[in-house]
Amino acid sequence: LRVRAARLGRLGPAGGDPPGSRGEPGDGTAVVDVLSRVDHALAAGRWDEAESLARAAGAEAARQGNSYLEARAVVTLGVVGSLRGDVTGSVALARRAAEIAPSDRWRGTVGDAYACFLQGYGALLGFRPEECLRWVAEVDRVMAVPPAPPEPPGVVSVLGVLRAAARFDLGEHRAGLAALTAARADVDTGHLLGRPMLAFAAALEHGAAAALGMRAHACTVAEWAHARLGGTGDVLVMQAWGPAAIGRDDAARERLRPVLDGSVPCAVPWMRTEAELLDGALALRTGNAAHARRAVARAVADAATTGILRPLVTAPPDIGALLADPVHPPDRAEFLRAVRALRAARDRTLPG
Repeated sequence: LRVRAARLGRLGPAGGDPPGSRGEPGDGTAVVDVLSRVDHALAAGRWDEAESLARAAGAEAARQGNSYLEARAVVTLGVVGSLRGDVTGSVALARRAAEIAPSDRWRGTVGDAYACFLQGYGALLGFRPEECLRWVAEVDRVMAVPPAPPEPPGVVSVLGVLRAAARFDLGEHRAGLAALTAARADVDTGHLLGRPMLAFAAALEHGAAAALGMRAHACTVAEWAHARLGGTGDVLVMQAWGPAAIGRDDAARERLRPVLDGSVPCAVPWMRTEAELLDGALALRTGNAAHARRAVARAVADAATTGILRPLVTAPPDIGALLADPVHPPDRAEFLRAVRALRAARDRTLPG
């Protein structure tokens, strides 16, 4: 696995198939060429360009009747969506890809690995750790089938992050946190999707350390992330937690301000939701319940749209009461009941 992980960074979600592969109609050259450009756009963080190219590749593959390459284009669109924070959409695209592709040519391919990975990623961010581990095991199975497909960039190393975070969520706190630390080191290898994956690994490990009250560990992760990512929104949110944990609320708000006003974006989109929730918790401390309700309402709206429940489930205890506040639209009642149930289950696993 380590040897294969070392080759990960050379292949993007669109790569790995020579023209005319998988026995599909047409030689696929034009489609493969467009998909290779998707990888370059992803490496440069040009999501709009990557999405446009992947759509073009999918349309050309469909025109040729090449269902395998059409599925590869669809799963690549799912990767772009996940990077933008649309987990619900990316999981739907992963499932659609598996439906489009001919089953005898899809199973055991890099596209199959990515489709499984996206569903595990969605399960973790939806706070369904058991399901996450099942999808991680499925990716392991795909990668082990001979002849093994070329590894998608970051999947082996980020699989370690998913696996460790899921273990933490299931109550293996010390072992899960140690595994997150090890997985973060594995992600730090400069693969194609480096910045988003570095931020993702750091955010999960920081959140785990914060949940256990391990301030020094959390600060170490924030410093590590700052050294590699600079002053992204993700890093500012992590840095805000430190002063907030010791009552330096003004310093915490100063860190959060550029994230909340949108002037500093996050590499991991759901860290903006984390910022709203921390801002709400700080407002509650000063008795500004109206501000806190507005912050939580924005966080709930984001989570309901993207399918990313994790920030709501792991939010500070004081936020819990506001998740039952009547300020939320009636059509979110079922969604919030699910969030509160997940929070209750998580609370039972945390040390008192």
